[in-house]
Amino acid sequence: MSLADDILSRAQALLGSVPESRLPALSQLCDAAHASYLTRLGGSVPDDAAEAFTSAAAVSAAASFLELNTALTGGTVRVGDVSVSSPRDGVADGLRDLADALLAPWLSGNGFHFRGVSS
Repeated sequence: MSLADDILSRAQALLGSVPESRLPALSQLCDAAHASYLTRLGGSVPDDAAEAFTSAAAVSAAASFLELNTALTGGTVRVGDVSVSSPRDGVADGLRDLADALLAPWLSGNGFHFRGVSS
């Protein structure tokens, strides 16, 4: 199984059932999370970070998928006269914090970068 397939598989497991029509979007979000964390790690994944890397990318992609799904559906699913609302306030942010925590030992700077210094 390729790394991309492993990340996608883990993201699907986190999300539960993902409609077939949404799998391409989830796959793209997994690729984006993979690329983002790879960049933050300096272009390569340390051998001892491989498991954490895969999990962090999957959790991050799942967070993005939840945000996308909520934006597309308005957070409400309607079947006939019944509607179910799914509050997601803070869930995606919490998942991203978890993803960063998984890779914290290998990430430097916690995403903070100086852009310049003025006097």
